[in-house]
Amino acid sequence: MIVHIKSAKIKRLFLDVYSSLPEPPTNIHEVGDETQLKGADELLGLTYECFGGKCDIYLNSKLLLEYFGDNGIRGIIAHELAHAYLGHPGSLLSTQPEMDEYLENAADDLVREWGYIVI
Repeated sequence: MIVHIKSAKIKRLFLDVYSSLPEPPTNIHEVGDETQLKGADELLGLTYECFGGKCDIYLNSKLLLEYFGDNGIRGIIAHELAHAYLGHPGSLLSTQPEMDEYLENAADDLVREWGYIVI
């Protein structure tokens, strides 16, 4: 797993959450806080490209640090890790609303099971 997170705080929180999971996802290729994905600058986080067996995770450090405390950030990180753990195909975002809702709820359920708050 390659971690390219510029914010030391977000990187620390990511690694704390990842290492705390009973079975951390092993299918993560890269984690970063920069992306060229259209519209991603408005998202708190995004897990995408999970089709080839490896997922990439984007965390919007600027928004996370501006609007959330440590526990909220941990919850958002756990949510993105849950998508990777469950192998959710991130490219379905906003193309199939019923599937999006199902995948978001499944990720939230796992976040709660792991003991983190759902934002």
